Amino acid sequence: MTPEELAEIKAYFANRELPQTLQYNECTFMTDVRKAVNSDIMVLERFGSKSTFSAPWERLLNIKKILEENEG
Repeated sequence: MTPEELAEIKAYFANRELPQTLQYNECTFMTDVRKAVNSDIMVLERFGSKSTFSAPWERLLNIKKILEENEG
């Protein structure tokens, strides 16, 4: 993840209405999508692209993919 990619994903989520809840995967149901997105962005802003923190980046990309698939 580059700083440019982080800025792009931040803009994506900032400029769209998010559902309150989301079935993220078979085992995970998010009850506050905005809070989850903001939390992941905060972690990435603080720790950058350190491999230890790749999960928040992958989660944001997956949420984006799910939302786009649900649009249609």
